[in-house]
Amino acid sequence: MTRRRGYLTNQERMEAIQQMPCIVSYSLSLYNYSPNPGWSRFEDSVLRCALVRFGVGSWRRIVPFLPGKTFSQLNMRTQRMLGQQSLAALHGLKIDPIDIKIDNKEREGTRKNGILINTG
Repeated sequence: MTRRRGYLTNQERMEAIQQMPCIVSYSLSLYNYSPNPGWSRFEDSVLRCALVRFGVGSWRRIVPFLPGKTFSQLNMRTQRMLGQQSLAALHGLKIDPIDIKIDNKEREGTRKNGILINTG
């Protein structure tokens, strides 16, 4: 089996995940091999921890922990986690998405599917 550049092996991924303090448990599954797997709760928690550790927009550093996900999928899921369309103001910040989502719920503005959108 050839290893794709920039991706971790299962063993490396398991070791890295175990070092993340906010991950409670991990179990291997086949969710990444279905045509449209969506996001599992585990993947959400991995993304959340990765955003805290590496920062918003650091997709190249985050994607090895989420095999089968693209930069675009990471970006869109982060938008939903934060509750806002534009991530430009948060680029590089090491933040907890839950705190930002709580702040965004209180903000006034135009929303689409519950997400603050740019109107300017």
